Order: sequence, then structure tokens, then C-alpha cells
Amino acid sequence: MLLVFMFLMAIGIVLIVTEPKSISVRWASATTFCGASGGLSAVIEDDIIPFCEVDSFLYGVAMFGNNLTSFITQYGVPYSFLMFAIVKSFSLTKKNQWAWSVLFFIPIILTFLLNPFYPHFSVPYLAGLVWIGPYVLAASLLLIYSYMKEENPFAKRERFWTNVAYIPTILFVIITNNLIRGLGYENVWRLNMWIVMYAMAVFLYSVFRDGFAGVRLLIQKHQMNQSLKAVHIGTAFLHHSLKNDLGIIKLLGYKVDHMASQSGDKELQTDVKIIIDSYERIQLLLDKIQYQTNERELQLSSNSLTEMVENSLQRLRPLLEKSGITVHRAFPEIESRWMCDQLQIEEAINNILINGIDAMPSGGELFIRIDYTSKQARVVIRDTGIGIPEKHVHRIIEPFFSTKQNLEHNMGLGLTYCYSVLNKHGGSLEFHSQLGEGTTVLMSFPLTKEGSMWNQFASYWSKTIRGGNEDLPNT
Repeated sequence: MLLVFMFLMAIGIVLIVTEPKSISVRWASATTFCGASGGLSAVIEDDIIPFCEVDSFLYGVAMFGNNLTSFITQYGVPYSFLMFAIVKSFSLTKKNQWAWSVLFFIPIILTFLLNPFYPHFSVPYLAGLVWIGPYVLAASLLLIYSYMKEENPFAKRERFWTNVAYIPTILFVIITNNLIRGLGYENVWRLNMWIVMYAMAVFLYSVFRDGFAGVRLLIQKHQMNQSLKAVHIGTAFLHHSLKNDLGIIKLLGYKVDHMASQSGDKELQTDVKIIIDSYERIQLLLDKIQYQTNERELQLSSNSLTEMVENSLQRLRPLLEKSGITVHRAFPEIESRWMCDQLQIEEAINNILINGIDAMPSGGELFIRIDYTSKQARVVIRDTGIGIPEKHVHRIIEPFFSTKQNLEHNMGLGLTYCYSVLNKHGGSLEFHSQLGEGTTVLMSFPLTKEGSMWNQFASYWSKTIRGGNEDLPNT
């Protein structure tokens, strides 16, 4: 059971370290820590208590630790699991969260008063199911319901893996710890080790893929940031190294062209023109690479997210009309302002819109939605294009990676630039795509109390952004 303790502690630590400010993640990690307490209790009972029997004081300490950890896992798991489900499923104020947490803690207090864990702890397994059972069932149903009602494809995938890991594991543990042990089969709880292994496998798989309990490991972000730094250094060195030589080629090219025009050598003029054109293409390419990889400081100003999206659409209107693409908008009724670098954000939006247009060469539909959660402003852009192969979805923000055929004009830096811009603003960029069905892009921006957007959020929360926009399907 030492492995159970170590695995569950590792999951809990990863969760809380990655997203320490998230209330739902705190409750998720609390659930995991309470489960780990059961593994520690087994270690104390099997390995520590036998060595302490020779000393009455050490034996008393070991028994106290065993009873305490057993009490925590027995009653802490269903309680923290229910609170996790409530916070994960509903947007509650801090006052309401506190009220619910106190209310649902009352059965634990009553259980302790009726059956304290020291000096002797006898677990009323079947009697405890009177409140433990409803807690676990209610939490499971809440998580399933919130998954079914979730419209955002990114959040839906994360909710799916969270449910797959937590619900079977908690139900299995409650059945073995309470129901079966209450029927007299004392050692069946040791099977919990295998369900913990299952939960660990789901956690490791999902946290790298779609997220888990609201968390995605920072290792991917760290790797991407390291790649951006390497690209920035490499392109800066390349631009500096070639700049002087390209200048010499340009100077000599124009000199030879002048001499050829004076001598009337048409063939030489044609050859020199090819050289000059090649120089200009190389210079344009270098300038474009440097622009998209350069570390530019943010020039913050108050802007409207809706206006920035509209500005990008306005610039691309000729291309949209030429491609036969219909745009569907779902924007909030209440206008909000946000401190950001307007030029960089608009360019990032522009890049994503162009990708959507390129994916629909024969026409299609472009759905754009702006909405808010309690912590984020989000722009969701969905096209009905050709889609992206699943094996490429997680690579499309990598520098110089592109699924497009025309690599002369598509260097694979557009989405890298978008990621960099959102990252500097404290936001994130996510993709969901299926071949033949299209691609959905989620741009998320953090809300802060300092911004006026926060002040308007409360009044906005009660409104639906889909009001009067029935042609926009769920994305």
C-alpha cells in the first residue's frame, strides 16, 4: 500500500502545484490526499505498529496515527469529492462555497462525536453509508450532468477524463471500504490498490492530452517556451549573419544591372533581374521570420475584444467574400474593455481567421463566439473546413510546423506567433479538430479585478450570449 500512498500523493501535489488558485483543483487534490491517507494508514498498520509494540509510548503514537489516517480517508474522501463536484459544476461565490463546505461537514463532526477515532476506532461501515452513499452518488451525478451540459469542446474533453478517473475510483473505494467490509469481508479493501493504479494511468494519459480536473501539465508550456527562445535566438543570429552579405548582393546586383543596361546586354539584364528578385524574396522571408519570432514588448491599452474581432473580420472581408464563406457571430450584449496590446491581439486573431479561411477553399461557414467565465474571456472560432489529422493537432503551434502545402508562403510560424502573443497576455490557445468536420480554436484571456471587464461581469453573467442568434450551433 506504500505505492498507493505515493501515487495518490504525487497526483495531489501535481494538481495543487499546477493550479494553486483554482478552488475546484484544491478540492480535487484534497480528495486525492484523503485517499492517500488510507494508503498511509495501511502502511502504519502493516509495517510500523508491529515494530512499536515493544514500547508503549511509540505504540500509542502509531495507533493514534493509524486511527487518524483511517478516519481521514473514511470520511474525508466522500466529503471532499462532493465539494469538488459542487465547485466543478456550479459557479459559486466564496460565501456560498464556505456555506456549503460547512453544511456538508456536519455529518463528519457528528460521526466523530458519536464514534471518536481515539483511543479506539471502530468504523460503523454500513451505518456510515447513510450519508457517505448519498454524498458519493450526488457527486457522481453532478459530474456526469455537468459533462453532458458542457458545450465547450475543450472543457468537455477535460471533464470526460476527470469523470473517468474519479467516479469509478471513488465508487469502487466506497463499495470495498464500507459496503463489503460491513458485510464481514474485512480484507477486500486491499483491492483498492488496483483501482488506484487505474486512476494513475488515466491521470497520466489525460493530463498530457486534454487536461485533468482543470489542469494541464506545465511541461508542454515549458517546452514550447524553450522552443520559442531557441527560434528567437536562431533567427536573430541568421538575420544578423545574412544581412551584410545580402546587402552586398543587392549592391552588386544593381551595379551589374546598370552596366548591362548601358552595354545593351539583354541576356545579362535578365539574369541580374533573377538575382535581384531572389534577393528581395530572401529579404522578405527573413523580415517575416524575424517579425513573427521577435520578442516585442506589450503596448497595453484599453480595448474591446468584440471590436478587435470585428476589425480583423473587416480586413478579411474581401477574402471571405471571394471564398464564399458565411460568418456567424455570437457576441456579448454588454460591451467590455480589456487591457491588452491591440496590434498583437488583432494580428493573432487575424492569423487564426486566415487559417480557417484557407481550410475552406470551396466555401463554408465560420462561427465566432465571445463569452465569459468567472475567470476568463474567451474567443471561440470554428470553421467547417477540411480539419486537421489528430496526430498533428498537438504540433500545429510548433515553430516551422505546417500542414499546408504551399510552404513558400506558409512557414509554420503563424500559430506559433499566436501562442506567443496569448502567452505574454497570460492566456492560452487550444485546438480541437476532426477530419472532414472542421477545426475549433479557443483563445482564452484572464480576467483581472483591475480591469473594468471584471466590474461588468456580474451583470453579464445572467445573460445568454446566444440571445437572438439561433443560427449558431454548439461548438
